Amino acid sequence: MAVPGMLVAGTGALMFVQNLTGHWESWAYAWTLYGAFLGLAFALMGQRLEEPAFTTLGRWFVYASLAAFAVLRGVPRQILYDRMKT
Repeated sequence: MAVPGMLVAGTGALMFVQNLTGHWESWAYAWTLYGAFLGLAFALMGQRLEEPAFTTLGRWFVYASLAAFAVLRGVPRQILYDRMKT
């Protein structure tokens, strides 16, 4: 239940932040955070089951997802908004 629970909670958190800020365009790169949600679920499972392999796997999912989020967050802004200014 950790995986579906984390995915639902993560989606709710994303939508909550977007509703507060009105920045719905962030879906262009926010989808990369689903890997982090999955990684957090694996890490939680690893702690509960005392299985370090799940914890390590979850940590790598979180790192990769946050790296993709950081890279893709800058790309749409640079391509779309900078071109619209000229």
